[in-house]
Amino acid sequence: DWVMWRHGMDFKTAVGFLTGVSVNSVTKTAVQQRAPAPAQPERTEPDDQWRAKADGIVAETQHALFNADPDGAEYLERRGLEPGTWQAFGWGFGPGWYSLTKQLLPAIVIPWYRGGRIMAIRYRFLNPPAVVVEGKERVEKIVSLSGSKFGGILYGGQAMQPGAEQTRTLVLCEGEINAASIWQVAHETRLDVLSVGSESTRLTDAMIAHAAKYKHVIVWMDRREIAAKMREQLPAGTVAVSSPLRKDDQGNVLTGPDGKPQKWDANDLLRIGKLGAFLAGVRGKACGDDGAKREGLLWDLVDA
Repeated sequence: DWVMWRHGMDFKTAVGFLTGVSVNSVTKTAVQQRAPAPAQPERTEPDDQWRAKADGIVAETQHALFNADPDGAEYLERRGLEPGTWQAFGWGFGPGWYSLTKQLLPAIVIPWYRGGRIMAIRYRFLNPPAVVVEGKERVEKIVSLSGSKFGGILYGGQAMQPGAEQTRTLVLCEGEINAASIWQVAHETRLDVLSVGSESTRLTDAMIAHAAKYKHVIVWMDRREIAAKMREQLPAGTVAVSSPLRKDDQGNVLTGPDGKPQKWDANDLLRIGKLGAFLAGVRGKACGDDGAKREGLLWDLVDA
């Protein structure tokens, strides 16, 4: 089928092209009866050659972000993110391949790690252009370096200091920028944050076991139903919250061009100075009516 599509051949011509034999008496049914070759399992770990390439990209783009090109720094500063946060997560700035226009565009370079070893790189474009594809306008905000492996990984471990999880709160969110925003505001208040990447990510047994070590677990997703579904997989007492709705001064919910309600994600709240208060409120909810836990939370905030 692929050869037929690629070379514009009919079925018998394609079979002859592949086998080098006469196909006048061959039928498609007979050919399809041959057992297909067993599929090779997908590699779940990048190989050493890919890792060497990825580490080189990260080192080069980190230098560009901090020393060479002001565009990346200006973009992150507009989003309320500080240089200490860029450094903690190992971000860089460099060109990413924008497939809609087939060109390299400036992007924030976001490495993913597991156990201190690089697993993936994402490029978050600064100003991705809209392109009409098959009558529909499309924008690609994020792409990944070919060969990246995201399976079974939570983002943000490189910024965490392991230990004493039983005294700390874990926030699971979606998106690297949101994770970095939460870390910037709250990591000194005994709070750790990891990103699931997207709402479609499936939690593994290892992820659930790690979350079970924490005093409190908070799941913050954009959609309430996704947060509630993820909470079902996590320890009892896990609190699920969704991004708050945007409202005008009269309390009316704002909607976007598509008519759907607009929401404040973690980075939005960071930029308007309300992220710390939102997190403190959610953590208070996680304490319930337990006076000792509420007092502990108060001291964590005061100490920070």
